[in-house]
Amino acid sequence: MKSEIPSLNLENPESDHERIWREKVEKVGKRLDRIGGEMDPGIIEAVAALNLHRIPTSGSCEGHLDHGIPSPWIAVEAEHRPAERYNDQNKIYEEIAKKHGITVAVMRDGNHKEEWHEACIACNASGETEAYKLWQRKNAELRKQVQELIQEYEKQRNEKSSSTVSMTFGDGPFRIFTGGQDHNFRAPSFKELSKAEQEALALRLLEHQAEMKRFMEYLKQRLKH
Repeated sequence: MKSEIPSLNLENPESDHERIWREKVEKVGKRLDRIGGEMDPGIIEAVAALNLHRIPTSGSCEGHLDHGIPSPWIAVEAEHRPAERYNDQNKIYEEIAKKHGITVAVMRDGNHKEEWHEACIACNASGETEAYKLWQRKNAELRKQVQELIQEYEKQRNEKSSSTVSMTFGDGPFRIFTGGQDHNFRAPSFKELSKAEQEALALRLLEHQAEMKRFMEYLKQRLKH
C-alpha cells in the first residue's frame, strides 16, 4: 500500500526555506514515470531533497513487496543524455542491419545476438562521441557529490539501523538505495517465500523506507545552512 504524502504541519507562517521545500515537493509529486504512472508518494520528498541539492533524478520507487523490489531507490543521471554514445552509431546500426536483411529494431530484439554483437564491435571501434564523454564526466561529478553527502550523513546519524544508504557501482548513471542485499531481491517472488520469510522481508522493507526518510530529513535540514 502506498503511503500518504507527509504534511509539514507548520504552526507558524512558512519561511522562505519552507515555501521552497513545499513548492518543490508539490512539483515533484506531479511527475510521471517513464510509462506514465504516478510517483510513489513515499519517495517524493527524498527526490525533492536531492533535486534541491541540484542532483538530477530520472526514476524512483518507494519499495514494494508485490512487485519491483523491497527497497527504496532513486536513479541519478546527468541531464541531456546524448542520443548517440558512439560516433556514427545509428549509421552503423543501419548498415549492419541492412547487411543481414533485418531492421535495427529486429537486430536489437535479443534474438539476433550475432548481428547485435557485430554492431557493438563496430561501434566500439568508432569510439565514443565527445558529447557522451562530457555527459559521463557529469555523472562522475554527481557520483562524487552524492558519495560526500552519504558520508556526511553517516557521520552525524545516531539511530541504530540494520539499513544503510548506498550507491550502485559502475560508471554513468547510478542509484541511491537503502536495503543492502534486499535491493538485489528478484527471485523467488514474494509469494514463493515462506510466511516467516515474508514477514521478515516486510519488516525489513519498513526499516529500509525509514532509513531513506532519515536520509531525506538530513538533506532537507542541510538546505538551511
